[in-house]
Amino acid sequence: MTASTEDITQEIPTKTSQDIPTEEIPVVAADTTRDDHRPRKRRKPPRSMARRIAGWLGGLVVLAAIALAASITVVPAIVGGRTLTVLSGSMSPTIPAGSVVVTKSVEPASLRAGDVITFSTRGPDSLGNPHRVTHRIVAVHGKEGELSFTTRGDANDVVDAQPVAADDVIGKVWFDLPWLGWAHGRLPQIMLLGGGAVLLVIGVGALRSALRPSIETGDHE
Repeated sequence: MTASTEDITQEIPTKTSQDIPTEEIPVVAADTTRDDHRPRKRRKPPRSMARRIAGWLGGLVVLAAIALAASITVVPAIVGGRTLTVLSGSMSPTIPAGSVVVTKSVEPASLRAGDVITFSTRGPDSLGNPHRVTHRIVAVHGKEGELSFTTRGDANDVVDAQPVAADDVIGKVWFDLPWLGWAHGRLPQIMLLGGGAVLLVIGVGALRSALRPSIETGDHE
């Protein structure tokens, strides 16, 4: 005997949505304003090589002017010497015209043949100043108190007409700076121009940095 469908089927209870446990997941809105409110770092553009070179050159000009001023003014003052400009070529090629010679005071008795000295001649020059000559000693005459020197320029064929008395010796040439005679009387102008050039370079660089927009950078996560 065959059972009917009504005899073998059984209703299977189903769970409603109320029976399934659920949990509400909170939704967090993305913070889209975070980067906008974060302070940004400003990075200045790197200095150009041209500006660096200009700064270095300006510094070298100032240092050269200071060294020049010290060598022909400060140093002679310390050793009790003088700074003079050679106007003629009578000592060429040893000391060419336009050079600066720095002398130092010495005892005339210590001078020997071969030393280069600066001395005053008896007659003033056309400007009313004592005429100063820088020549080499070729002979020493007399003794202490009566010393005199025969001198000659290296470029001259004959000795100087008048011997040089010990009292007329200004000093012995300590060192010379070739072709710097033009700067001897122009040190203030040279230092002023050098300082002005450095200030100009610095000012132009500062102005360009101020006018150039900075590059903004921000940190991102």
